Amino acid sequence: MKTRRIIAAALTAALALTSAPCYAVTNAVDTQQTNAIDETNEFPYRGRMYKFIIEEDDTTFIVCDGMTFEFSFETGEAELISGDDAEGEVIIPDSVVLPSYLVNCDPEETKWGALEAPVTMISTDAFYGNMKITSVTIPDSVKEIGCCAFEACMNLEEIIAPDKYIKLWQDALGNVDDALTVPWLQKKYDAGEEVVFCGNLLSVPDVKEYTVPDGVKAIDCAGRWLSNLETLVIPEGVESISNSFNCCEKLKDVTLPVSVSVVYNSFTSCDQLERIIVDGSISDWLNTDHRISVDPDIYDKKGFLIHTGFRTQPVTEILEPYSKILDIENIKTSLEVGESVEFEVMGRWFYPIVTKIINGVSVEDTSTIKIEKIGSRPTDEIKNGEIVTYRATAIGPGNTTFYLGMNDFTMFSDRLEFRVTGEALDIPVTVPDATAYKVEYKKMTSEAGDANCDDKVNISDVVAVIQFIANAEKYPLSDKGKANADIDGVEGISGDDAIMIMKLDAGTVVKVSE
Repeated sequence: MKTRRIIAAALTAALALTSAPCYAVTNAVDTQQTNAIDETNEFPYRGRMYKFIIEEDDTTFIVCDGMTFEFSFETGEAELISGDDAEGEVIIPDSVVLPSYLVNCDPEETKWGALEAPVTMISTDAFYGNMKITSVTIPDSVKEIGCCAFEACMNLEEIIAPDKYIKLWQDALGNVDDALTVPWLQKKYDAGEEVVFCGNLLSVPDVKEYTVPDGVKAIDCAGRWLSNLETLVIPEGVESISNSFNCCEKLKDVTLPVSVSVVYNSFTSCDQLERIIVDGSISDWLNTDHRISVDPDIYDKKGFLIHTGFRTQPVTEILEPYSKILDIENIKTSLEVGESVEFEVMGRWFYPIVTKIINGVSVEDTSTIKIEKIGSRPTDEIKNGEIVTYRATAIGPGNTTFYLGMNDFTMFSDRLEFRVTGEALDIPVTVPDATAYKVEYKKMTSEAGDANCDDKVNISDVVAVIQFIANAEKYPLSDKGKANADIDGVEGISGDDAIMIMKLDAGTVVKVSE
């Protein structure tokens, strides 16, 4: 049974409106109308019945047609917090009228002035379990629909919504696995129909080849247990994929755009999935929050192999995430700016996290070290395990902590406390956003970009170039290093060369042999 119902007392405590300043009326006719309203009794207003409930602690509820709203003094917007008393064909208003005691005041005291507040949010559990509603019309003003807002509304046969993106939180329309989704969606899901609801793909047909429609921004709980799907194409514009395309036994090829930043609990148990084509570089893929139980080969759109994965065995039991930093006692953690160290992690389903403490709070750290995944291989030491090689490069002085995140409950296992010393660089070292560039192919020597002559091209070379520009005597480059670093097409080493090396490292520029 669902336990996510909002406690009424918590809602009441969140609705203390009268502690904020009053708000001004901008329409004189409406002002006269609301002045005549007894705010503890029902009254008609623009074809709707309103009621303002003002409790002893001055908490104010705006009630309209069986729906209760909360007004925010910060945004001037209203949130539908309960539809328990709504019946039949429900038309959610695009705005609600405010009590006159809130709007009849000196305009100089206000930050937001209007008689009505737009309804922008349908709150968590707002209509949960309402068996009396048969259809709902959602106005264009709504931006988000909260968790389980319409779950278990078992007589809701129709939802009319605007043709625009609305963010859906988990199980906003119910959960098909629990048979608590609204009948309107459940019937389409059972029939295998394509369903796009306010920019969210919720159901797909079981066909051999499928392309997600344009305009979709999020994919949620779609395309699971498909027996025919072999090729899936996801277009640019899709930003997140969650709980989708699991247990698709024939799925082999997936094309992902660079716009996808989150792949959560998707493509699991797709044991034939061998190839993912990404519109971007390997850095784009590695920087994506993808938590899937297979590791396919990754190709770019031109067909170049940019990352080799390994095949995991079908999961026949529930396995917990696990990680262990190998040879942790011998890993050098005291580094100079520009210095790198490589180390290995053994485990399954983990991802790197780097944090530092600021004013007693742990925050993400991108200024002290950069972590790169530079290789992986399977291991028989743990089931469904791999050994990943990471490189940590010091890019700025300070103390920082590296650990492995695994899921919402297991935060980390081993830690590495890095201490970086050295002079702060005059030119900040930042890795360019790969999405800002199209992949370019340039004729270069195989050594191009290897400023420190270690047979690798990475952020260490960027640091070496910037240090050389800042102080060539203190941070010299060898003659070969200078030749390798001068790659922007203009004679002489400059910041443009550093940027080009960043692009090489990010995969947005690919070397083509001369």
